[in-house]
Amino acid sequence: MSIYLVIGVAIILNDRNGFLFELQRKEKWKRAPDGVIEIGMSCIGGTIEEGESLEGALRREAMEEIGCRVTLDGSVKPFSMDPAGNVSSLPPGSVPDGVQFLWEGNDPGFVPGAKVAVYAGYAIGRPAPGDLSAIATLKPDLFNEFATEAFTVEGLEKRGGIIEERVRIPRAARVKPVGTAARLLELRSRYPELLKLILGASAGPSG
Repeated sequence: MSIYLVIGVAIILNDRNGFLFELQRKEKWKRAPDGVIEIGMSCIGGTIEEGESLEGALRREAMEEIGCRVTLDGSVKPFSMDPAGNVSSLPPGSVPDGVQFLWEGNDPGFVPGAKVAVYAGYAIGRPAPGDLSAIATLKPDLFNEFATEAFTVEGLEKRGGIIEERVRIPRAARVKPVGTAARLLELRSRYPELLKLILGASAGPSG
């Protein structure tokens, strides 16, 4: 149980070929000012339903989104990330074991003070897009390049990214890290030692 208002969960998910991300459903796609379709990319996860535990919500979301069970890593030094990107340690026992960090957003519609709990772990079985438009598997170095470069779907595929679709996605659409994926890039830039601690020897999206 958490002493914080946690409304969502996500997982930094390690798969055989890299790290696994979701591409948002079609109804969430946006057209940028330059006319290009933008598709948000984030970590597997979603909102917590009434009566669910954080871990229960995460396991349900994983089954709905990728049809897989997940195994979770333990947490070492959980921390919180505020809307400005600043981090602070969490008191012992303030979040369930396995929560790596909490982040709080300031996007329109985000509940002030509400947080998303982020786990890390591995997929059990072969992930496939369930109720998502697609899933993307990216090697750590490719994910890191989002910090300085914009990618289209076609560009990601040319660089070795694996896109598995449930619905056809325009190859010219631009992929934009949002939610937990955007926070991972911020951690990599400002607090790389924390991200390395979360991911351990896997050398995940910390480079």
